[in-house]
Formats: sequence, C-alpha cells, structure tokens
Amino acid sequence: MPVIERIRKVGIGILSRTEKVLKSNIFSSKISLFIAIFLIKGLYDFLSIRYLVDLYYPSVYRGYNINPNQEKMIVGIAVFLAFTIVFLLIRKHSRSLFSKTVLTVLFVIYFLPMNSAFYLNDADYTFLVSSHTYLLFLFCLVLFADNYLLKKKKKSTEIQETTNNLSLFILSIVSVLICLVLIIYKLSVNGLQFLTTIDPDSVYAQRDFYNEYVSEISGTPVSYFVYTIKHLSGTAAVFLIIYALSHRKILFGIVGIITVLSNYSLSAGKSSVFFLLIIAVVVLISKLNLANRYGEFVIWGILLVLLASIISRSVFYVLIRRLMYAPAWLNGIYHQFFSNHPVMFWTQEAVPFKWIFTDILGTPNLELISKEYFLGQMRSPNTGLFAEAFKHFGYYGVLIYPILLSLMLKWFSFAFESLGEGIALVFATRLSITLTNVPITRIDFVIGVTLFAALISMIRLLLKNQYIITKMLKLSSWYDSHITKKERNVKV
Repeated sequence: MPVIERIRKVGIGILSRTEKVLKSNIFSSKISLFIAIFLIKGLYDFLSIRYLVDLYYPSVYRGYNINPNQEKMIVGIAVFLAFTIVFLLIRKHSRSLFSKTVLTVLFVIYFLPMNSAFYLNDADYTFLVSSHTYLLFLFCLVLFADNYLLKKKKKSTEIQETTNNLSLFILSIVSVLICLVLIIYKLSVNGLQFLTTIDPDSVYAQRDFYNEYVSEISGTPVSYFVYTIKHLSGTAAVFLIIYALSHRKILFGIVGIITVLSNYSLSAGKSSVFFLLIIAVVVLISKLNLANRYGEFVIWGILLVLLASIISRSVFYVLIRRLMYAPAWLNGIYHQFFSNHPVMFWTQEAVPFKWIFTDILGTPNLELISKEYFLGQMRSPNTGLFAEAFKHFGYYGVLIYPILLSLMLKWFSFAFESLGEGIALVFATRLSITLTNVPITRIDFVIGVTLFAALISMIRLLLKNQYIITKMLKLSSWYDSHITKKERNVKV
C-alpha cells in the first residue's frame, strides 16, 4: 500500500501546515480583523456596483436597483465604522460561543450589506436609523443575555459529561428515526431517482414537480405530517452528519447524507447541500482546537470569497448576491412598502397568532411585494430580521423583536452548546443564514429550528430522572459494544 501511505503522509503534512497558519495571530488581532472587515466592505460595494448595475432582473427597477448616492455613502460609511467598533467590543465580551458566532455571521452577511443598501439603493434616512437601531439593540441585548441572564449551574465534570453523552446518543436515535421517515417518503414520491446536479433547468423542473405534488395533497392530515417531517429532517440530518464526523459514527453519517440527498431530490433546495461544506470546515477547526476563533475565520472566509469574485462573476452571483445583497435589498423594499401600507400585527405568517387574528392585509404579503416590486415574477420574496419586525409592528418592532430574538438565542445557546462545540458552531452558522431569509414566527422556522431545540431541551429534562439515565446508559453501552466497535474497525 505504498501509494495510499504516501497520500496519507502528504495529507498529514498539509494539515500540519494548515494548523500552523490558522493558529498564527495574524488572523485574530483587532487591527487585522478591522482591516479585513473594511476590505470586505469596500469589495462588496465595488463588486455590487460592477456586476449588478446593468444586470437585468424582473423588477420595477429593471434590475437590482443599484443607484449610488454619494452623500448617503459618506453618512453610511461613518455609521459603519462606529458600529464596527461597537461590534468588536461586544464580540470581545460575549461569553457564549453560540451567540458570538451568530453575531459575527450576522454582522458580516447582514449588517454590512444592510448598511450598503442605504446608499447603493438610495434608501430613506428612516431606513438607516431604524434598521441600525434594530441591529444595535439586538447585539447589545444578546450580550446582556449571555453574561447576566440565566447562568448555567455548575455540575461535576463526570455528571456533565454523562448527561451530554446521553443527550447526544438519544438525539441521534430520534434524528435517525425522523430521517428514515423522510427517506421512505421520498421513495414513495419519486422512487430511487436522486437529483445530483445544480443545473438550473433540472432544479426548477424538480421544484415544479414537487410543488404540483404538494398542492394535490394540500390541506390533508398527510400534508401536515409531511411538511413537519421534511423541515425537521433537514435539521436532524445536519446534526447526524456533524455528530458522525466528530464521533466516528459511520451509520449515522450515512443516514444523514442520504437524507440531505432525499430532501434535495424532493424540492431541490440547495441550502442543505451547501452546509455539507460548512460541516467539513467546522470539523477541521474543532479537531485543531480552534473553535473559539471560528468567527474570525468566517470574516476571513467571506473576504476570500469576495477576492475570488473579482476573477469570477459567477462566484459573486451565486454566493454574495444570494447570501448578502438580496436579503439587504429586500429589507429596504419591505421598509418602503410597509411605510405606506398597514403593518400586519402577526395576522399573517406568525404561528399561532395568524390562526387567531383577522388578516389585516387580506392578501399574502409576499404576493403584494412580488406584484408591486417584482412584476409578480418573484414567487416568494422572503426575508427576515429587521424586515420581519417592521412588517409586523412598524417602528415598534425595532424594539420588540430584538427582545424576542435575544431570548430565543439564549435558549438556543443553552440547547446547542450542551451538545459540543462543533455542533454549536454548525447550528449557529445555519441559524444566522436562516434568520436573514425566514421569519422566526413562520411555520417552517418553528418546525425546522425551534422544534429541534425544544427536542434537545426535552431530552435534557428527561435525563434528570435517574431511571431514564440507567436505561439509556445500558442502551448506549450495548450500542458501543455491538455497533461502534465495528464502525471503528472500518478502514477510512
């Protein structure tokens, strides 16, 4: 096996050099981080103008509404510099790895383009003030919740380790069951055909097929069950894959990957496939004991993507446009629309209130936004965070929603950090990206994220019962002796 051994040695050498580079202080000093953030800002503005100014998109602007205002640019950049200093201070004093990661990702992919949207899209000053007040209030409240609200009780290391291991084991079994239901459902819909391409024609054809299928069963008990399993399985699959890679549970990893492919083959949603790359990066960082510096690598990673975008327009269009520009642009549109129309007060989208209160608008807000700004051709102009707060409560939402979000993040940090650093980092990243696109009160967010966090909390609550602990320890020991031992003997 000389070739395989040579490849293994080369791999170890590359990892060793990578570890030395990543552990160097060049990535973590305040000055280098500030320079990286400033470069991201400059490149993002430059590339947005360069690539999007003349690019057609079906909208009332006949494009992406790139209309730079120099006076507002000066004001916006001054506010950006002040907010960046505040962010770096908040990040320094945050004690929760989960919350610190969420704030860092949101700062880069959400605040930065929101700030740019003010002058690139020539938005109102009220948009600048309200959106930045919302984010500043949110960041400060998250810091307060991390450091002063419901501190964790200290337990002995042995008890804590036993509880954490059992929580992981029980959650993995439940996740496998959820994923198996999804796989069986997928097989019943389109058999063994798996979508393995990102070709737009194939993707949209599959989406149309699945949407037609879903419309046929809409309103039935089966449709509600399928909807729940589909969204919950996406989160469960991500957990299984990161758990399998971190603890060498091969069977769990296989189930997770098949579930991702099944979900993609049903509705052609690319987000779960994209997260496979993030999972691989997080596992590497965790193995190198660099979890506390993950946020820094996120900042430098976005900078690398922007540098690659200078060479390739496709990189900008697929990643930066979708991840950063579109949500910020939509936030400005939502602010403009609901400044001139009645706000919704949770009468649409918000579960369970939409089932209780009378609909104020009468027509789905996504449909109204699509018709007024996108010629009716954008099916779901979804976005979250500031836009969600503003469309439900107007300027009151700027104060209400940060309170709700900070409490939610505190709960999530308790839940996901109990499962280990790697899992906390993956779900913090996933949550951050989801928040920019999906309202926190919408049913898919409640099922896919909130319900999974509730499942973790429920498991940890059950593990306070000594009888359950004893039974689970026996089951875990049996699994380790019969299954895990065979998995570890597999040559990878």
